[in-house]
Amino acid sequence: MKATVCALAAFAVLAFAGVSVASASPPVITRYPDTTLTTQVPDICPSPYTLTMDLTGWTEQVFFDTNGNLAKVNYEWFEQDTFTGPAGTLTGEKYHSHMQVLLDSSGNVTSIYLDGGLEKVWLPDGTFFITAGRTDVLARTTSVILNPDHGHSGNIAEFCAALGVN
Repeated sequence: MKATVCALAAFAVLAFAGVSVASASPPVITRYPDTTLTTQVPDICPSPYTLTMDLTGWTEQVFFDTNGNLAKVNYEWFEQDTFTGPAGTLTGEKYHSHMQVLLDSSGNVTSIYLDGGLEKVWLPDGTFFITAGRTDVLARTTSVILNPDHGHSGNIAEFCAALGVN
């Protein structure tokens, strides 16, 4: 029974990926080294702050359609963020995220969706800022996403005030 369920799940995943089961090639999987990125965030709060992202477990899965064209790319990672503003530094809890990039048969990106955690951080007043859900990345105009399109968004005003950038 367990083998049947696993086989059906594998078939569903391949069908969803737009890959024919009869001639499917396995996805190309790349694991990237842990890395730290730092950037200025100018457009979430009224004043800019610095964001440092520690990324671990970064994995890329590349899927192809039955014609060998790039069809989908999945990314998964764990992230822990540190925010620095005039009022001090906030260090978030580690969270898991997933991003899916879909392409048409010509290789053009048609959608990018971010699912999962977007942030988890304790604020100085003892409240927990947490935001998670699903976001259409192509529809966004901000450099960093702290509030999902669907899901739960933390209080951005409280977050900005804790950094002193309100």
